[in-house]
Amino acid sequence: MEKLKPIDIEHKFIRSLRRENTGNRKEFAKHLGISPTRVTVYKNKIEMIYKVTILYNRKSETYFVSENDLGKLPPPI
Repeated sequence: MEKLKPIDIEHKFIRSLRRENTGNRKEFAKHLGISPTRVTVYKNKIEMIYKVTILYNRKSETYFVSENDLGKLPPPI
């Protein structure tokens, strides 16, 4: 498997956020092909760049963005 570039990881991160099927941090990191620590780094960068708040639902074990903030994210590619 080819290693993803940072911009590709960001797009994959955002697509997963839109679908709200990220899983917990460890599962999400495996899906993105990065370490769990890098998930937090990408989360913080996306929040800063797009001015959104990314939340985590413990019950459904997924990261998500509120309906109000979804419009601020770039459209899926």
